[in-house]
Amino acid sequence: GPMRGIDVTGKNFEASVAGAEIALIQCWAPWCGACVADGSAFEEVASRHGEHLFGRLNTEEEEALVGQLSIAHVPALLVFREGFLLFKQSGRFGEEQLEDIVSQVERVDMEEVRAAFSEEMG
Repeated sequence: GPMRGIDVTGKNFEASVAGAEIALIQCWAPWCGACVADGSAFEEVASRHGEHLFGRLNTEEEEALVGQLSIAHVPALLVFREGFLLFKQSGRFGEEQLEDIVSQVERVDMEEVRAAFSEEMG
C-alpha cells in the first residue's frame, strides 16, 4: 500500500500508530551502518504486508519522540497494535525475524492486552 515505508516524525507519530491496526517502526540513524544495512529486510517484509504500517524513525531528527519512546540504542524495532506498544527491542532484525514478529503480533489476543493495560492505568 501507499503507507509503507513512511517516515515517522513527532508530527505524524500518533496518527500513524493510531490509524494502523498493526504498525512496525524501525528506529535508525544515518550514521548507523547496521541500520542502513537492515533497511532492505524491513522494506522486503513491508512489501509483503501492505495491510500493516511500516515506518522508519530517524532518531537523529526526532529527539523529542526518541525521548518519549525511551529509545536508547539503534537499530531498534517498535511494534504497535491498536495503539498499544507490544514489542520494543534494540538490535538487528532480519527478514525471518521480522516475519516471525509480524505473525506473533497478528495472533495476540487484544482483549487480554486491553484488560492488562486498563489494570495498569487504574
